[in-house]
Amino acid sequence: MKPPESDSTPPPTPDSALDDELQFHLEQRVAEFMAQGATRQEATARARARMGDVDQLKEYSGRIQARTARRHKRRMWLSDLRIDLRQGLRQGARAPALAIVAVLTLALGIGGTTATYAAVRKLMLDPIPGVDTSRLVRISRTNAAGTFSVTPSAELADAWAAGVSSLEDVAVFASREGSVDLGAGNEALSVGVMSPNVLSVLGMAPAVGRVFGPAETDVVVLTDAVWRRRFDRRADVIGRTIAIDGRPYTVVGVLPRRFTIPFVAAVSDSDLWIPRGADIFPHVIARVRPDVPDAQLRRELETVMHSLDGEGSDGEWRAKVSHPFDDVGATTRDSLLVLFGAMAIVLLAGCANVANLLLARAQVRRHEFVIRQSLGASRGRVIRQLLTESSLLALAGWSLGLGVARGCLELVQHLRPEAFAMLDGVSLDAPLVWWSLMVAATTSLFFGMAPALFAAGRHLSGQLRIETRSATADRGARRWRAIFVMGEVALSVMLLIGAGLLVRTLVEMQRAPLGFEPAGLYRATVVIPEDRYATQNARASVFSQLLDQVQALPGMSQATWSTGVPPEIGVSVGALQIEDRDLQPEGRTFLGFNIVSPAYFGLTRTPIIEGRVFGSGAASDNEIVVSQTLAREQWPGESAVGKRLRLSSDGPWSLIVGVAGDVTIPRPGAAGRSSPVSELIYSPFTASWNKGMLLMRHQPSLDGLPGLFPALTELAAAVDPGIKI
Repeated sequence: MKPPESDSTPPPTPDSALDDELQFHLEQRVAEFMAQGATRQEATARARARMGDVDQLKEYSGRIQARTARRHKRRMWLSDLRIDLRQGLRQGARAPALAIVAVLTLALGIGGTTATYAAVRKLMLDPIPGVDTSRLVRISRTNAAGTFSVTPSAELADAWAAGVSSLEDVAVFASREGSVDLGAGNEALSVGVMSPNVLSVLGMAPAVGRVFGPAETDVVVLTDAVWRRRFDRRADVIGRTIAIDGRPYTVVGVLPRRFTIPFVAAVSDSDLWIPRGADIFPHVIARVRPDVPDAQLRRELETVMHSLDGEGSDGEWRAKVSHPFDDVGATTRDSLLVLFGAMAIVLLAGCANVANLLLARAQVRRHEFVIRQSLGASRGRVIRQLLTESSLLALAGWSLGLGVARGCLELVQHLRPEAFAMLDGVSLDAPLVWWSLMVAATTSLFFGMAPALFAAGRHLSGQLRIETRSATADRGARRWRAIFVMGEVALSVMLLIGAGLLVRTLVEMQRAPLGFEPAGLYRATVVIPEDRYATQNARASVFSQLLDQVQALPGMSQATWSTGVPPEIGVSVGALQIEDRDLQPEGRTFLGFNIVSPAYFGLTRTPIIEGRVFGSGAASDNEIVVSQTLAREQWPGESAVGKRLRLSSDGPWSLIVGVAGDVTIPRPGAAGRSSPVSELIYSPFTASWNKGMLLMRHQPSLDGLPGLFPALTELAAAVDPGIKI
């Protein structure tokens, strides 16, 4: 029997229904006009004219219908989302152990990956967030061999700013220690000096107030850290007076929180900034004009440099142009990328582990999925439900992971090596938070898709057969879980191999001979008032008094004076002359030097390989100790003890009385020694200047540096209130 025609007719589409409605109204209007006496043709024409443009009416009606459908679909989607969220929270409450393990696993992976990405971004991608550093360069001088660099004089920096057309703007800055009174007594802070255009070269603006002008002198700009820590971010800090080295300065502005100079992180971490003086050897940064190659810029810099007497006119110096990431050595970059890759592997392994847990949970919930599909739920609806549950886990892991990342970054800033000095101040800013959220969203898809596809990837009849008592397990689920287990094992093996290599590297670095013992070694720079201690004898007396007081501190093993400590030493430039030998072929020699007291070698545990250390009396002023490398290079196959040398044709001869072991500092990104040169000369400390470095060996069991600094400042004030530490 043929079914009724109405049953075989498909339901009308929205367009056909609208056509029927319009045709009905047209017929009604035609019938009305015909009842008034018009012919059918006249009635049809009048009815069409009365209704207007039918196509336009259909288009308008279609837009209304589409808008209504979108609103309905949006309401349904939000309603389903609320249901899915409630269901996801219920599932977490039903299996709390699984939820806790999954959230903690994701938090460790997301937090570690976010922290390492923050380091990668700071050191390799974006040193100043939001600032274009592509045309930012640092300018310095280097010797012809390129073995080390030195900062230019203030005169040369000004000449570069005025005479190099390839530079848009040139700024200078430096740093020193100062005694600062912020309203609660004097304290030792780092005082930066800079030209007024440093912020404009970096592409920044003050957070509060302004930067000092070119002609201003007694003004100061605070860093955001000092403003927050000492002034509670009060706007009335502008106009306040603070004392720096006993001189009043007026606060005119506050630097932005993101302020940093990528080339010299230690200098940019100064606590406050004052206008530059003329007696400094500053660091120089500049913004280069577009499309200017480094070779052209170096030629212009050297042309200006060679035109100034004493600034490279003899051809000894070359101009050096550095970009923000040049100071991050290749080894540092490789190490950082390896660490980032390791954390990414940890995150992937964690995702595989969570996916395995959710897959096992999905097997337990098969009965639930069968009932939902039998009641009409589509596969897409089931997949969306499970992806919502995995998204809730990822969101919880992301929230906890931000805390993990913050803790990791704080730990890195406290334990970072010297090569990672630019990491000071790195924090969780908005772009980093959004990046971590994107990672969390990606991971939710990664570990949530497998159980979702498992739950909705089969026909209802197949799932019902699995639900019978004779069914023991789902072959597809076993296959998925085996894949995840193999992936976890492979990733774990990679991590174990990398960890083993890392541990081996650390062990080798610990075993590497440094030439001195850094454990328990502390230093403090001491500056005595030059106006009150103008003679060398007066300065020596003050240094001696302070040294006696320091050595009497509880837990102090030993203390002495020097001008440097590894790896920070000075560089002497001269024409090396050796007694009974012609001038060296190079003509000019760069030697590292350190002015030390006789006790320096015992305190730092630097071995004396041959001979002895110099004495402490005036008779020992021309005695020196040389490094093993210098002795081996200048006197191969014979003893250097008893030989004499000098660095100028009219300078005094110095007698070598001992040979000290080489000092080496293995640092990431630095090849060979950390010293600028391997040939090193030690000469006696004679208080020729009003500044010295106090070296101390303190017992590790005591408070160390936090308790040592207040004791030093108190001792210095007792000897002379004008002494700065």
